[in-house]
Amino acid sequence: MVFRAIKSLVTGKKKAKKTDIERREYPRLDIKAVVNYLAYSSIDSIKEYQAYTKNISGGGVCISTVNCITRNTILELEVKIPGYSSMINALACVVYSRGNEVDNDFDTGVYFTNISNEEKKYIMEYANRVIRDTKTKESK
Repeated sequence: MVFRAIKSLVTGKKKAKKTDIERREYPRLDIKAVVNYLAYSSIDSIKEYQAYTKNISGGGVCISTVNCITRNTILELEVKIPGYSSMINALACVVYSRGNEVDNDFDTGVYFTNISNEEKKYIMEYANRVIRDTKTKESK
């Protein structure tokens, strides 16, 4: 590691940066699925909402929300993923909530802080399967 850093100083070449895809621990699947969530905050205490996912992975989900949700707000999620017999339940923490001018809503990204191993495994396997199947169809 140190050798590479010294070599880049001597040669003037920097190490290539990883792309967003390479940096992701889990592949993201673009999917529209129903999400029911409770938002826990000190201002509003607890409020219940319904939204839709924009994408999902084993590490978290991006949902389309009507309101901007403050960073670090804890959400209790129920997500209905095709093929899974029940709702996936998880606790998540808001990373960002950005205005989306196209849909006139907010793209809210959250990471899972508490999700069962079985449900996380299902999300990862489902995302990988759909992504693989999509790539196979596109290559034909």
